Amino acid sequence: MNRYFQRFENPHHPNFKLPLGFAEGRDAAEALVLPCLKLLILAEGSIAIRRGEARSLVSAPSLIWLDDDADIQSEGSREFSAVLFLPEMVNDALTIESLRTGSLKGLPLSSQLDLFWVEPFLRRGSPVAVPLSPTMEQAIRQRLTRLRREIGELRAPYWPCRTRSELIELLFLAGHIFTGQRESPVREGQLPPLVEQVLLALQTRYPEPLTIDSLAKEFATNRTTLQAQFSKAMGRTLAAYLRELRLFTAKTLLTETTLPIDRIAERVGYTDPSHFSRVFKEAIHFTPAAFRREFRAQR
Repeated sequence: MNRYFQRFENPHHPNFKLPLGFAEGRDAAEALVLPCLKLLILAEGSIAIRRGEARSLVSAPSLIWLDDDADIQSEGSREFSAVLFLPEMVNDALTIESLRTGSLKGLPLSSQLDLFWVEPFLRRGSPVAVPLSPTMEQAIRQRLTRLRREIGELRAPYWPCRTRSELIELLFLAGHIFTGQRESPVREGQLPPLVEQVLLALQTRYPEPLTIDSLAKEFATNRTTLQAQFSKAMGRTLAAYLRELRLFTAKTLLTETTLPIDRIAERVGYTDPSHFSRVFKEAIHFTPAAFRREFRAQR
């Protein structure tokens, strides 16, 4: 797997090997049979997935969760992007062997909780595949781009943690698509085109200083029309939706990473950590630091 799991050089982490890689295009078929976990965006064509005697055909556009035990066969031309990783990237206590054999008893509570991120990969029998709407596909691709950019920038000194947090955010979005929970940053269903476009902007660019006025200008409308259509479709104001999305992501980063709180504030769109703490406490009734301590105490 060395072709995909490269050794990333960083002054703070010399000779650091990250169990994470990428594959894309028509010529990376060998990546799909590597002994690792694969989250695959199938954009064009079809693939047949065989496990034992069971064979399933998946057609584009789809999001597919593949474990190390899937035999992939092409069905004509296909176009895909995939993120490849070992479960140790999520939690050091999780391995391909433990996931394959189901020997997960006795894991610390923190490791058991982290199974959420890889749960779709653990389904045996038929492969896990979900058809992707254009909105969902763009949201997943945006997350994939952010993950690749984080690796490319090799930021110090929290680079490995930041990279893991980007992977967690990608798996978080994919997991909610898998479960169909409406807490997901992706909302399915029939929505007005303007709301669909704005939702995609919120879901993929929430770290940016987005405002109602800037979004109205970007999508060639006025704030009154945007507010009215969004509130009718989503059952809440645009500002409330953006705040909920940012705080939901912040809670995930507080509990699943060791990123400093000011970095988390920046990652979810708050340039002032003090303002972030006030907004967080008003909504969650804990400061970010207290929320993290409380969660760790319960583990």
